[in-house]
Amino acid sequence: MDDQEEKKLCNCLNVIIKYVDDVLKQLNTKCKIDSNTTTDTSSTSNATTTCDDPLFDNSVQNNNVNSFTVDIEEDELLNKLTNDIQTTLKNCLPTLSTLCSDYIEQFLHGYHFNKDQRVFTEALTANILYSFRQNLKALLMAAKAYPAAYKNEKETVKKFLRLHPDYKDKSGFWGTTLLYSAARGGFIDLVTYLVETVSCSVNAQNQRELAFALITDNDTDRQDPAILGYDPDPKLAAT
Repeated sequence: MDDQEEKKLCNCLNVIIKYVDDVLKQLNTKCKIDSNTTTDTSSTSNATTTCDDPLFDNSVQNNNVNSFTVDIEEDELLNKLTNDIQTTLKNCLPTLSTLCSDYIEQFLHGYHFNKDQRVFTEALTANILYSFRQNLKALLMAAKAYPAAYKNEKETVKKFLRLHPDYKDKSGFWGTTLLYSAARGGFIDLVTYLVETVSCSVNAQNQRELAFALITDNDTDRQDPAILGYDPDPKLAAT
């Protein structure tokens, strides 16, 4: 990923994050207004307590569950959000490298995104918006954190893992883990930090090389580096 592609990727993710932020604000405002118009005192009290941050509460309790709303206004907001993000992706993904766009599409698969048609097969729901935004921010930071590991920029890596510790053993946009990136550069201090402080697994497999390893031996076309887009190194399957 060169500087130009990184800029395109970051612009795309920032646009999507802003869409999500805007809808979260609208939904929270709507919830508070609805609560204030409740005539039942006890109901108002309970609703107001919930509306301190209702979407966050729901996202924590239902992080991996998409529940459908029966509120028409909320439904319209979420449908528009889904369409806006979908349009942004349709414009953005073709401008990125295959490696980069595939990584984004794999992430979006968990949100019912069809990579072939580049559309969401289901609308986003309110209870996953906080986790969705957090994961988008992780992708945004990952675009800088993984190259930082190659360059021995320890503070960038540390900040990334402090905010997104679940990425410690994940492969990045280039299909390699942070630990492999640091080890490949021979950055002993960073490797020591990743292993001893962050507890990165020395056996975490690089996605790119693992995918190649899973290709059947008799599938000669898919083993062709020209078709894969890179020449796999069997030594890279683990750090």
